[in-house]
Amino acid sequence: MEPTVFIVDPARHVVQSATELLGAAHVRAMVFDSGRSFLSRFDSRSHGCVVSETRLPDMSGLDLMARIRDRGSVIPTILTAVQADIPTAIRAIRGGALDYLVKPFEGVPFLDAIYAAFEWDRRHRRFHAEWNRHTARAAELTPRELEVMKLVVSGLANKQMAAKLGCATKTVEVHRARVMQKMSVANVADLVRISLLMDGAWGQPALLSGQPPIHPASQRSDETGGADSIEVAPHRKTPTAPRAAFE
Repeated sequence: MEPTVFIVDPARHVVQSATELLGAAHVRAMVFDSGRSFLSRFDSRSHGCVVSETRLPDMSGLDLMARIRDRGSVIPTILTAVQADIPTAIRAIRGGALDYLVKPFEGVPFLDAIYAAFEWDRRHRRFHAEWNRHTARAAELTPRELEVMKLVVSGLANKQMAAKLGCATKTVEVHRARVMQKMSVANVADLVRISLLMDGAWGQPALLSGQPPIHPASQRSDETGGADSIEVAPHRKTPTAPRAAFE
């Protein structure tokens, strides 16, 4: 599926400027003048990014992001505004926006933000697919096998696990072998890598809690501090999914 920039903005001159910049870069774009018109045609499987004005005629940009997430979509959103509004920028980033841009758009910074969003979308979908695959395998583990998996990943030897679980070492060996088979790994290093990918990639216990990974931008509320800690500019770099998760 070709990545698309979904522009949601009622201002025609803004839309025209953005579509011209994207057209010159051979990037596909679709334009909507309200949140409802966008949602009525949006496919949650779409790739690319959403570029939305923070103050739409029928809802806020934050409301639009929430409705996109409610549909199960992981597509990143860039919020935009005519003026540099620090409190709004903070709310946008804390609410999960990948970036916050000030209009009118400048060519290179605007396209940089779009390409960064495309890359984030690609990495996130790849990460999500791998997360789903490992989660499905982990769901096949019995409670005791899951317990053994935690202990293996923590670095305990078979005898130590047996003492902790109150069973024979041979029993631990059997459970361990089943864990390796069900998780489709050949060695402990691969099992640790999967556990780190699932549990530690974005700082949350995902695999063993059964909760899916969340948008990394929404975890930055404690990192932003006060209003002076966010720089509002035409383009601001934002974190992507951890590189180690895809190696």
